[in-house]
Amino acid sequence: EAHVMEYLRDAINEVVEFLHLSGEIFVCEDVVALHIPSLSSYVLGPVMVPSFFLVYRDEHLPDGCVTKEAIRRVLYDFRLRQKRDFDINIDHAVKALRFLRVCFELEKHPDVYCFPFHLQGARPPALWVKSHTLCKYVGRSVACLLETDMYSPGIFSSFQCQEAIQIDRRVCLWKKGLFVSDNHSDTAITECLVELTNQDRAIDIIVRGQEGNETKSLAVLNKFITLLNELLQEKSPGTQLQTYYLSRSHIEEASKDRPGFREEVVLDAVEHGRKIVTDTWNNICLSQSLDDLMVFPAEGNPRDQGSQMP
Repeated sequence: EAHVMEYLRDAINEVVEFLHLSGEIFVCEDVVALHIPSLSSYVLGPVMVPSFFLVYRDEHLPDGCVTKEAIRRVLYDFRLRQKRDFDINIDHAVKALRFLRVCFELEKHPDVYCFPFHLQGARPPALWVKSHTLCKYVGRSVACLLETDMYSPGIFSSFQCQEAIQIDRRVCLWKKGLFVSDNHSDTAITECLVELTNQDRAIDIIVRGQEGNETKSLAVLNKFITLLNELLQEKSPGTQLQTYYLSRSHIEEASKDRPGFREEVVLDAVEHGRKIVTDTWNNICLSQSLDDLMVFPAEGNPRDQGSQMP
């Protein structure tokens, strides 16, 4: 009898997982939504509208942050306006929102949640200034291949949520960017700047580190690119992408416009021993030294560095 019960339990779990992956139901730990449109209409929809929170927002909280009570009241008000008389368990709703990477709970403030989609501020100027200790730079840009394409609004905010839950690092978020620092480390400090650029058609990832710690900087860069690639495959599987190498002369200052050189053009120059790379970016002809693009040329075959990119 125990064997039969175990078999049935496994079979039920497989069926539930299949229905979840096929979009018929939504499963998150102990939360099961049998009607996906209701989850979208009465939970996801209302919390994605910043103006719904204006009445209930605590002015003492950081930008984009609200309390669980505010979320509950927004969902309740929305149901009243829609003349829907049913209750929503706020704990289950918040758990679903966190699972979908719509929001995350602040580490030192229980029941306070940040919605990156609600952020309004720009990058603080003091976050990325020239440093004498963090002097080795490397950067890539993952852009939409087609000029008529762009990242959906939820892609970057989900990426921000995913990084913000890494509580062992210093993370700063703003509307179209995030900054990550491992300043808890005494031996190999690195900083990473990620920004949505080029009219929401590209995500730039820039890492800088101490001289002699180039291996870690490259590892951080590849980790971010891998996480972004996985997120895009999950939420936007049909998007065609192009990877660009960013020039050190443009990423040191973290300027808004960062001309990039296509990955295949850079790797072709490496293969044929050319020291100057020439490419076209936004209909502008560019030339740059290979060393300025690679930054860490001693870290092995550039093709290996690019193999993890989308």
